[in-house]
Amino acid sequence: MFKMEKIVNPVVADLPETPAPKTISEGKIEYAAIWHAVYTRKGYLVDDGWVIRWFDNAEEAAKVDAEARQEAESLYAARQIYTELTVEVTPVELPVDVPIFSAPDHSPQRILTMAGFSEDQYRVREDVGNWYYEGERGYRDPYEGDWVSGSDPKAWLAYKNQEGIWEIGTTGCQNMFEGKNLRGRRGWANAKSVLEEMGASDKIQTIKSILEAEKEKAEADFREKVRGFVEKIKVLPAFICLPRGIQEKVTHDCRGIHDISSIVTELRAEWGFAEKLCCLKGQGKILANWGGYYRVMGRTGNKQFWVIRPDGSERIAEDIKYRKGYRSEGEKFWRVVGQAELAISWSKSGSASHHEFVVDHLPVSGLTPEQIAFVSSLEDKIANDWDGARGFASGLPSPSVGTGWGITGRKEVKAETSVPVFKTVDEEPKGVGNTAMAEALRKAGLLK
Repeated sequence: MFKMEKIVNPVVADLPETPAPKTISEGKIEYAAIWHAVYTRKGYLVDDGWVIRWFDNAEEAAKVDAEARQEAESLYAARQIYTELTVEVTPVELPVDVPIFSAPDHSPQRILTMAGFSEDQYRVREDVGNWYYEGERGYRDPYEGDWVSGSDPKAWLAYKNQEGIWEIGTTGCQNMFEGKNLRGRRGWANAKSVLEEMGASDKIQTIKSILEAEKEKAEADFREKVRGFVEKIKVLPAFICLPRGIQEKVTHDCRGIHDISSIVTELRAEWGFAEKLCCLKGQGKILANWGGYYRVMGRTGNKQFWVIRPDGSERIAEDIKYRKGYRSEGEKFWRVVGQAELAISWSKSGSASHHEFVVDHLPVSGLTPEQIAFVSSLEDKIANDWDGARGFASGLPSPSVGTGWGITGRKEVKAETSVPVFKTVDEEPKGVGNTAMAEALRKAGLLK
Protein backbone atom coordinates (compact mmCIF):
# COMPACT_ATOMS: atom_id res chain seq x y z
CA MET A 1 0.00 0.00 0.00
CA PHE A 2 1.24 3.45 -0.86
CA LYS A 3 0.49 6.90 0.43
CA MET A 4 -3.22 7.68 0.15
CA GLU A 5 -4.90 10.98 -0.64
CA LYS A 6 -8.29 11.76 0.90
CA ILE A 7 -11.05 12.79 -1.49
CA VAL A 8 -14.67 13.94 -1.23
CA ASN A 9 -17.26 11.60 0.27
CA PRO A 10 -19.80 10.56 -2.41
CA VAL A 11 -22.54 11.08 0.17
CA VAL A 12 -22.17 14.81 -0.54
CA ALA A 13 -20.48 15.07 -3.97
CA ASP A 14 -19.43 13.00 -6.98
CA LEU A 15 -16.11 11.20 -6.94
CA PRO A 16 -13.24 12.63 -9.00
CA GLU A 17 -11.74 10.88 -12.01
CA THR A 18 -9.29 8.10 -11.22
CA PRO A 19 -5.73 9.42 -11.75
CA ALA A 20 -3.68 7.97 -14.60
CA PRO A 21 -0.86 5.49 -13.81
CA LYS A 22 2.44 7.07 -12.85
CA THR A 23 6.02 5.96 -13.23
CA ILE A 24 7.92 5.88 -9.93
CA SER A 25 11.24 4.69 -11.25
CA GLU A 26 12.62 2.85 -14.24
CA GLY A 27 10.38 -0.13 -14.87
CA LYS A 28 8.11 0.59 -11.87
CA ILE A 29 4.57 1.88 -12.41
CA GLU A 30 1.83 2.55 -9.85
CA TYR A 31 -1.89 2.30 -10.63
CA ALA A 32 -4.54 4.39 -8.89
CA ALA A 33 -7.93 3.33 -7.54
CA ILE A 34 -10.73 4.99 -5.62
CA TRP A 35 -11.08 3.16 -2.31
CA HIS A 36 -13.52 3.36 0.60
CA ALA A 37 -11.24 3.04 3.61
CA VAL A 38 -12.76 1.86 6.90
CA TYR A 39 -10.50 1.47 9.92
CA THR A 40 -11.43 0.09 13.33
CA ARG A 41 -9.54 -0.35 16.57
CA LYS A 42 -10.73 -2.66 19.34
CA GLY A 43 -14.17 -2.81 17.80
CA TYR A 44 -14.59 0.96 17.38
CA LEU A 45 -14.60 2.90 14.13
CA VAL A 46 -11.61 5.25 14.07
CA ASP A 47 -11.71 6.43 10.46
CA ASP A 48 -14.09 6.14 7.54
CA GLY A 49 -13.24 7.99 4.37
CA TRP A 50 -12.76 7.87 0.64
CA VAL A 51 -9.23 7.96 -0.71
CA ILE A 52 -7.09 7.49 -3.81
CA ARG A 53 -4.93 4.42 -3.24
CA TRP A 54 -1.98 3.31 -5.37
CA PHE A 55 -1.19 -0.30 -6.33
CA ASP A 56 1.65 -2.14 -8.02
CA ASN A 57 -0.84 -4.35 -9.87
CA ALA A 58 -3.12 -2.90 -12.56
CA GLU A 59 -5.78 -5.61 -12.24
CA GLU A 60 -6.03 -5.23 -8.47
CA ALA A 61 -6.34 -1.46 -8.80
CA ALA A 62 -9.06 -1.81 -11.45
CA LYS A 63 -11.04 -4.23 -9.25
CA VAL A 64 -10.87 -1.98 -6.17
CA ASP A 65 -11.80 1.07 -8.24
CA ALA A 66 -14.81 -0.67 -9.81
CA GLU A 67 -16.11 -1.85 -6.41
CA ALA A 68 -15.75 1.62 -4.90
CA ARG A 69 -17.53 3.29 -7.82
CA GLN A 70 -20.35 0.76 -7.60
CA GLU A 71 -20.78 1.67 -3.93
CA ALA A 72 -20.59 5.36 -4.84
CA GLU A 73 -23.41 4.92 -7.37
CA SER A 74 -25.68 3.90 -4.49
CA LEU A 75 -24.74 7.05 -2.61
CA TYR A 76 -25.37 9.20 -5.68
CA ALA A 77 -28.84 7.64 -5.99
CA ALA A 78 -29.54 8.32 -2.30
CA ARG A 79 -28.60 11.98 -2.76
CA GLN A 80 -30.84 12.28 -5.80
CA ILE A 81 -33.83 10.69 -4.05
CA TYR A 82 -33.47 12.94 -1.00
CA THR A 83 -33.08 16.05 -3.15
CA GLU A 84 -36.13 15.27 -5.28
CA LEU A 85 -38.31 14.64 -2.23
CA THR A 86 -37.28 17.82 -0.42
CA VAL A 87 -36.64 20.24 -3.29
CA GLU A 88 -39.37 22.69 -2.20
CA VAL A 89 -38.69 22.50 1.52
CA THR A 90 -37.34 25.57 3.35
CA PRO A 91 -35.99 25.90 6.91
CA VAL A 92 -38.71 26.38 9.54
CA GLU A 93 -38.87 27.37 13.18
CA LEU A 94 -38.85 24.56 15.70
CA PRO A 95 -42.25 23.71 17.25
CA VAL A 96 -40.65 23.62 20.72
CA ASP A 97 -39.22 26.62 22.55
CA VAL A 98 -35.43 26.49 22.65
CA PRO A 99 -33.95 26.89 26.15
CA ILE A 100 -31.55 29.76 26.75
CA PHE A 101 -28.90 29.77 29.43
CA SER A 102 -29.57 32.60 31.88
CA ALA A 103 -26.17 33.49 33.24
CA PRO A 104 -26.13 35.13 36.67
CA ASP A 105 -24.94 38.71 36.94
CA HIS A 106 -21.21 38.45 37.61
CA SER A 107 -20.39 41.84 36.20
CA PRO A 108 -17.64 44.03 37.66
CA GLN A 109 -20.29 46.46 38.87
CA ARG A 110 -22.14 43.83 40.90
CA ILE A 111 -19.02 42.27 42.36
CA LEU A 112 -17.60 45.62 43.38
CA THR A 113 -20.93 46.53 44.94
CA MET A 114 -20.76 43.27 46.92
CA ALA A 115 -17.27 44.32 47.99
CA GLY A 116 -18.62 47.61 49.35
CA PHE A 117 -17.69 50.05 46.58
CA SER A 118 -20.16 52.57 45.20
CA GLU A 119 -20.27 53.45 41.51
CA ASP A 120 -18.59 56.82 42.08
CA GLN A 121 -15.53 55.12 43.60
CA TYR A 122 -14.42 53.20 40.49
CA ARG A 123 -14.64 52.94 36.74
CA VAL A 124 -13.81 50.16 34.27
CA ARG A 125 -11.34 51.17 31.56
CA GLU A 126 -12.37 49.37 28.38
CA ASP A 127 -9.29 50.72 26.58
CA VAL A 128 -6.71 49.36 29.04
CA GLY A 129 -5.72 45.79 29.83
CA ASN A 130 -3.68 46.71 32.90
CA TRP A 131 -1.12 49.25 34.05
CA TYR A 132 2.61 49.09 34.56
CA TYR A 133 4.55 50.71 37.39
CA GLU A 134 8.17 51.76 37.07
CA GLY A 135 9.41 51.91 40.62
CA GLU A 136 8.74 55.35 42.10
CA ARG A 137 7.98 56.96 38.74
CA GLY A 138 4.27 56.17 39.00
CA TYR A 139 2.29 54.33 36.35
CA ARG A 140 2.36 54.26 32.58
CA ASP A 141 -0.63 53.42 30.43
CA PRO A 142 0.61 50.77 27.93
CA TYR A 143 -1.26 52.58 25.15
CA GLU A 144 0.65 55.80 25.76
CA GLY A 145 4.32 56.59 25.23
CA ASP A 146 7.32 54.33 24.88
CA TRP A 147 8.57 51.81 27.38
CA VAL A 148 11.65 52.88 29.35
CA SER A 149 14.46 50.42 28.61
CA GLY A 150 16.10 48.63 31.50
CA SER A 151 13.12 49.05 33.83
CA ASP A 152 11.57 46.25 35.87
CA PRO A 153 7.81 46.62 35.35
CA LYS A 154 5.05 45.11 37.43
CA ALA A 155 1.55 44.61 36.07
CA TRP A 156 -1.39 45.97 38.03
CA LEU A 157 -5.02 45.16 37.38
CA ALA A 158 -6.42 48.14 39.30
CA TYR A 159 -4.99 51.62 39.73
CA LYS A 160 -6.08 54.49 41.95
CA ASN A 161 -5.70 57.71 40.00
CA GLN A 162 -4.88 61.16 41.31
CA GLU A 163 -8.56 61.87 41.87
CA GLY A 164 -8.81 58.91 44.23
CA ILE A 165 -10.97 56.87 41.83
CA TRP A 166 -10.12 53.26 41.20
CA GLU A 167 -9.56 52.38 37.54
CA ILE A 168 -9.88 48.69 36.65
CA GLY A 169 -8.36 47.25 33.48
CA THR A 170 -10.21 44.77 31.31
CA THR A 171 -7.73 41.98 32.18
CA GLY A 172 -8.99 42.06 35.73
CA CYS A 173 -12.64 41.86 34.65
CA GLN A 174 -12.65 39.75 31.55
CA ASN A 175 -12.72 36.14 32.72
CA MET A 176 -14.29 35.77 36.08
CA PHE A 177 -16.42 38.92 36.13
CA GLU A 178 -18.27 37.77 33.03
CA GLY A 179 -19.15 34.46 34.65
CA LYS A 180 -16.63 32.44 32.61
CA ASN A 181 -14.10 30.09 34.19
CA LEU A 182 -15.40 30.84 37.66
CA ARG A 183 -13.57 27.82 38.99
CA GLY A 184 -10.60 28.45 36.73
CA ARG A 185 -7.42 29.42 38.54
CA ARG A 186 -6.64 32.33 36.23
CA GLY A 187 -10.13 33.85 36.18
CA TRP A 188 -10.52 33.91 39.93
CA ALA A 189 -6.91 34.96 40.45
CA ASN A 190 -7.49 38.08 38.35
CA ALA A 191 -10.62 39.06 40.26
CA LYS A 192 -8.97 38.23 43.57
CA SER A 193 -6.00 40.44 42.70
CA VAL A 194 -8.33 43.33 41.84
CA LEU A 195 -10.10 43.09 45.17
CA GLU A 196 -6.82 42.72 47.06
CA GLU A 197 -5.38 45.77 45.35
CA MET A 198 -8.52 47.70 46.22
CA GLY A 199 -8.26 46.70 49.89
CA ALA A 200 -11.25 44.31 49.98
CA SER A 201 -9.41 41.10 50.82
CA ASP A 202 -11.83 40.28 53.65
CA LYS A 203 -14.76 40.09 51.19
CA ILE A 204 -13.13 37.72 48.71
CA GLN A 205 -14.21 34.35 50.11
CA THR A 206 -17.79 35.43 50.72
CA ILE A 207 -18.14 36.83 47.21
CA LYS A 208 -16.60 33.73 45.66
CA SER A 209 -18.99 31.42 47.55
CA ILE A 210 -22.01 33.44 46.42
CA LEU A 211 -20.89 33.49 42.79
CA GLU A 212 -20.19 29.76 42.73
CA ALA A 213 -23.58 28.96 44.23
CA GLU A 214 -25.30 31.19 41.67
CA LYS A 215 -23.44 29.60 38.80
CA GLU A 216 -24.24 26.06 39.99
CA LYS A 217 -27.92 26.92 40.28
CA ALA A 218 -27.97 28.54 36.82
CA GLU A 219 -26.35 25.44 35.34
CA ALA A 220 -28.79 23.11 37.10
CA ASP A 221 -31.77 25.18 35.92
CA PHE A 222 -30.48 25.14 32.36
CA ARG A 223 -29.92 21.38 32.40
CA GLU A 224 -33.52 20.96 33.52
CA LYS A 225 -34.73 23.20 30.68
CA VAL A 226 -32.67 21.24 28.16
CA ARG A 227 -34.05 17.98 29.52
CA GLY A 228 -37.57 19.26 29.01
CA PHE A 229 -36.70 20.48 25.51
CA VAL A 230 -35.31 17.07 24.58
CA GLU A 231 -38.32 15.19 25.94
CA LYS A 232 -40.78 17.44 24.09
CA ILE A 233 -39.05 17.32 20.73
CA LYS A 234 -38.36 13.57 20.85
CA VAL A 235 -42.07 12.69 20.92
CA LEU A 236 -42.88 14.71 17.80
CA PRO A 237 -43.46 12.51 14.71
CA ALA A 238 -40.87 14.37 12.63
CA PHE A 239 -38.08 13.64 15.10
CA ILE A 240 -37.54 10.05 13.94
CA CYS A 241 -37.22 11.36 10.36
CA LEU A 242 -34.27 13.61 11.25
CA PRO A 243 -30.79 12.42 10.24
CA ARG A 244 -29.66 9.86 12.81
CA GLY A 245 -26.61 11.93 13.67
CA ILE A 246 -28.78 14.85 14.74
CA GLN A 247 -31.07 12.56 16.72
CA GLU A 248 -28.00 11.29 18.56
CA LYS A 249 -26.83 14.83 19.35
CA VAL A 250 -30.23 15.85 20.68
CA THR A 251 -30.69 12.71 22.76
CA HIS A 252 -27.20 12.46 24.24
CA ASP A 253 -24.99 15.47 23.49
CA CYS A 254 -27.52 18.14 24.48
CA ARG A 255 -27.65 17.17 28.12
CA GLY A 256 -25.33 18.99 30.49
CA ILE A 257 -23.89 21.55 28.06
CA HIS A 258 -24.40 25.31 28.26
CA ASP A 259 -24.33 26.20 24.59
CA ILE A 260 -26.66 24.12 22.43
CA SER A 261 -26.84 26.75 19.69
CA SER A 262 -24.91 24.64 17.15
CA ILE A 263 -27.24 21.67 17.67
CA VAL A 264 -30.29 23.92 17.47
CA THR A 265 -28.95 25.39 14.21
CA GLU A 266 -28.73 21.88 12.72
CA LEU A 267 -32.21 21.07 14.01
CA ARG A 268 -33.71 24.18 12.42
CA ALA A 269 -31.99 23.46 9.12
CA GLU A 270 -33.31 19.88 9.00
CA TRP A 271 -36.70 20.14 10.67
CA GLY A 272 -38.59 21.19 7.53
CA PHE A 273 -37.10 18.25 5.62
CA ALA A 274 -37.98 15.88 8.45
CA GLU A 275 -41.60 17.06 8.45
CA LYS A 276 -41.83 16.46 4.69
CA LEU A 277 -40.35 12.96 5.02
CA CYS A 278 -42.65 12.22 7.95
CA CYS A 279 -45.67 13.18 5.85
CA LEU A 280 -44.57 10.95 2.95
CA LYS A 281 -43.80 8.13 5.33
CA GLY A 282 -47.26 8.42 6.87
CA GLN A 283 -48.74 8.07 3.38
CA GLY A 284 -46.78 4.86 2.86
CA LYS A 285 -44.73 6.34 0.02
CA ILE A 286 -41.27 6.15 1.59
CA LEU A 287 -39.29 4.90 4.58
CA ALA A 288 -36.99 7.14 6.61
CA ASN A 289 -33.93 5.98 8.58
CA TRP A 290 -34.74 2.37 7.75
CA GLY A 291 -32.42 -0.47 8.67
CA GLY A 292 -30.90 -1.86 11.85
CA TYR A 293 -28.47 -4.43 13.18
CA TYR A 294 -27.29 -6.95 10.60
CA ARG A 295 -25.20 -10.11 10.76
CA VAL A 296 -24.30 -12.52 7.96
CA MET A 297 -21.88 -14.96 9.58
CA GLY A 298 -22.07 -18.24 11.43
CA ARG A 299 -25.35 -20.08 11.98
CA THR A 300 -26.97 -17.98 14.71
CA GLY A 301 -28.48 -14.52 14.90
CA ASN A 302 -28.36 -13.79 11.17
CA LYS A 303 -30.18 -10.76 9.77
CA GLN A 304 -29.87 -8.68 6.62
CA PHE A 305 -31.52 -5.73 4.83
CA TRP A 306 -31.74 -4.83 1.14
CA VAL A 307 -32.99 -1.87 -0.90
CA ILE A 308 -33.54 -2.64 -4.58
CA ARG A 309 -33.85 0.07 -7.22
CA PRO A 310 -36.31 -0.15 -10.15
CA ASP A 311 -33.52 -1.35 -12.46
CA GLY A 312 -32.88 -4.34 -10.18
CA SER A 313 -29.62 -3.03 -8.72
CA GLU A 314 -28.99 -3.06 -5.00
CA ARG A 315 -28.55 0.31 -3.30
CA ILE A 316 -26.05 0.22 -0.46
CA ALA A 317 -26.92 1.95 2.82
CA GLU A 318 -25.43 5.41 3.36
CA ASP A 319 -24.90 4.90 7.09
CA ILE A 320 -22.96 1.73 7.92
CA LYS A 321 -21.10 1.03 11.14
CA TYR A 322 -19.10 -2.17 11.10
CA ARG A 323 -18.48 -4.22 14.22
CA LYS A 324 -14.81 -4.84 14.98
CA GLY A 325 -12.60 -5.38 11.94
CA TYR A 326 -14.99 -7.07 9.54
CA ARG A 327 -17.95 -6.05 7.42
CA SER A 328 -20.21 -9.05 8.03
CA GLU A 329 -21.75 -7.57 11.18
CA GLY A 330 -22.76 -4.11 12.35
CA GLU A 331 -25.49 -1.55 11.72
CA LYS A 332 -26.78 -0.15 8.45
CA PHE A 333 -29.37 2.51 7.74
CA TRP A 334 -30.83 4.16 4.65
CA ARG A 335 -31.70 7.84 5.12
CA VAL A 336 -34.63 7.43 2.73
CA VAL A 337 -36.12 4.51 0.83
CA GLY A 338 -37.64 6.11 -2.26
CA GLN A 339 -41.13 5.72 -3.69
CA ALA A 340 -39.95 3.47 -6.52
CA GLU A 341 -37.67 1.31 -4.37
CA LEU A 342 -38.26 -2.05 -2.72
CA ALA A 343 -37.08 -2.62 0.87
CA ILE A 344 -36.91 -6.14 2.28
CA SER A 345 -35.32 -7.85 5.27
CA TRP A 346 -34.53 -11.40 6.34
CA SER A 347 -33.56 -13.02 9.62
CA LYS A 348 -32.88 -16.46 11.02
CA SER A 349 -32.05 -17.04 14.68
CA GLY A 350 -30.50 -20.50 14.28
CA SER A 351 -29.99 -23.44 11.94
CA ALA A 352 -33.22 -25.19 12.94
CA SER A 353 -35.29 -21.99 13.15
CA HIS A 354 -37.56 -20.69 10.43
CA HIS A 355 -36.55 -18.05 7.90
CA GLU A 356 -38.27 -14.74 8.58
CA PHE A 357 -38.95 -12.78 5.38
CA VAL A 358 -40.38 -9.27 5.66
CA VAL A 359 -41.37 -6.85 2.90
CA ASP A 360 -40.85 -3.48 4.57
CA HIS A 361 -41.70 -1.25 1.62
CA LEU A 362 -43.25 -1.91 -1.78
CA PRO A 363 -42.78 0.52 -4.70
CA VAL A 364 -45.73 2.88 -5.00
CA SER A 365 -46.09 2.13 -8.71
CA GLY A 366 -45.60 -1.61 -8.30
CA LEU A 367 -42.68 -4.03 -8.65
CA THR A 368 -40.59 -4.07 -11.80
CA PRO A 369 -39.50 -7.38 -13.41
CA GLU A 370 -35.91 -6.47 -12.50
CA GLN A 371 -36.78 -6.12 -8.83
CA ILE A 372 -38.62 -9.44 -8.82
CA ALA A 373 -35.63 -11.12 -10.49
CA PHE A 374 -33.27 -9.71 -7.84
CA VAL A 375 -35.49 -11.00 -5.02
CA SER A 376 -35.78 -14.40 -6.68
CA SER A 377 -32.00 -14.70 -6.87
CA LEU A 378 -31.75 -13.74 -3.19
CA GLU A 379 -34.24 -16.46 -2.25
CA ASP A 380 -32.22 -19.03 -4.23
CA LYS A 381 -29.00 -17.94 -2.55
CA ILE A 382 -30.48 -18.13 0.96
CA ALA A 383 -31.94 -21.56 0.17
CA ASN A 384 -28.55 -22.83 -1.06
CA ASP A 385 -26.66 -21.31 1.88
CA TRP A 386 -28.83 -23.17 4.41
CA ASP A 387 -29.35 -26.39 2.49
CA GLY A 388 -28.31 -29.31 4.70
CA ALA A 389 -27.84 -27.22 7.84
CA ARG A 390 -29.03 -28.77 11.11
CA GLY A 391 -29.54 -27.49 14.60
CA PHE A 392 -26.54 -28.26 16.79
CA ALA A 393 -28.55 -29.32 19.82
CA SER A 394 -31.78 -30.55 18.26
CA GLY A 395 -30.42 -32.15 15.12
CA LEU A 396 -33.42 -30.74 13.26
CA PRO A 397 -32.83 -29.65 9.64
CA SER A 398 -33.13 -26.05 8.56
CA PRO A 399 -36.67 -25.38 7.30
CA SER A 400 -37.05 -24.44 3.66
CA VAL A 401 -37.35 -20.83 2.56
CA GLY A 402 -40.96 -21.60 1.63
CA THR A 403 -42.43 -18.89 -0.55
CA GLY A 404 -39.70 -16.46 0.49
CA TRP A 405 -40.92 -12.87 0.49
CA GLY A 406 -44.10 -13.92 -1.27
CA ILE A 407 -43.62 -11.57 -4.22
CA THR A 408 -41.84 -13.78 -6.76
CA GLY A 409 -44.37 -16.60 -7.17
CA ARG A 410 -41.96 -19.05 -5.54
CA LYS A 411 -43.52 -22.41 -4.69
CA GLU A 412 -42.96 -23.82 -1.23
CA VAL A 413 -40.73 -26.88 -1.13
CA LYS A 414 -41.26 -29.13 1.87
CA ALA A 415 -37.99 -29.73 3.66
CA GLU A 416 -37.11 -32.68 5.85
CA THR A 417 -38.66 -32.10 9.27
CA SER A 418 -37.88 -35.34 11.13
CA VAL A 419 -34.92 -35.88 13.41
CA PRO A 420 -32.68 -38.74 12.19
CA VAL A 421 -32.32 -41.75 14.47
CA PHE A 422 -28.70 -42.88 14.77
CA LYS A 423 -27.87 -46.51 15.53
CA THR A 424 -24.50 -45.74 17.08
CA VAL A 425 -22.60 -42.77 18.38
CA ASP A 426 -20.30 -43.06 15.37
CA GLU A 427 -23.22 -42.19 13.09
CA GLU A 428 -24.02 -39.00 14.96
CA PRO A 429 -23.39 -35.78 13.07
CA LYS A 430 -20.38 -33.71 14.00
CA GLY A 431 -21.05 -31.61 17.06
CA VAL A 432 -23.36 -34.23 18.61
CA GLY A 433 -20.85 -36.92 19.40
CA ASN A 434 -20.19 -36.37 23.08
CA THR A 435 -21.24 -38.40 26.08
CA ALA A 436 -23.75 -35.92 27.50
CA MET A 437 -25.43 -35.34 24.14
CA ALA A 438 -25.49 -39.04 23.33
CA GLU A 439 -27.15 -39.83 26.65
CA ALA A 440 -29.76 -37.16 26.06
CA LEU A 441 -30.54 -38.55 22.60
CA ARG A 442 -30.87 -42.09 24.02
CA LYS A 443 -33.37 -40.92 26.62
CA ALA A 444 -35.37 -39.24 23.89
CA GLY A 445 -35.38 -42.47 21.87
CA LEU A 446 -33.36 -40.94 19.09
CA LEU A 447 -30.21 -42.99 19.60
CA LYS A 448 -29.94 -46.75 20.13
